[in-house]
Amino acid sequence: KGDCFCEAVKDFDKRFDLFWEKTQSKFTITGERTALYLKWKFLMTPHFENKIVGLFNSEKNTLKGYIVYRHLDRDIEIRDFLTDGEAKFLPTLMAAFMSYARSTGAESVVISMLENGEVLRQMQRFGFIQRNNEQSVALSISDSLIIKFPFIKENKHWLMLQSDDDM
Repeated sequence: KGDCFCEAVKDFDKRFDLFWEKTQSKFTITGERTALYLKWKFLMTPHFENKIVGLFNSEKNTLKGYIVYRHLDRDIEIRDFLTDGEAKFLPTLMAAFMSYARSTGAESVVISMLENGEVLRQMQRFGFIQRNNEQSVALSISDSLIIKFPFIKENKHWLMLQSDDDM
């Protein structure tokens, strides 16, 4: 889109903190996404080289979304992503990222997350298919919490990726 563009980012800077402050309420149940946490989680790991793509406004001072990914042999694994509340930004970010993935010769792009119907519908537009997974997630939610927060039962309020497995 003319009002924003994607580019590789080397570090999680203050734009990521401003972005997190703005977007953390989009999903009621999600992991922390501050710059400091993202840096620790994805850039300080000795096991994999994670890379970042950011979606910015035309002045490059406002983050609209990001993807953290890594190359695994001939595949690309999306480790984390987040866009702000505007509906156009996830498709814009994914279109740019999928173009990049094709240019690297990747055979597939993989993302592992708890099912979120709204996100899944948008990802299917880019050729993602839902696969059965042998992994299980166990949640223990008290009846009092369900009564107080009935939205917890609706997956559209969740954004949990496999990289959130340490929560």
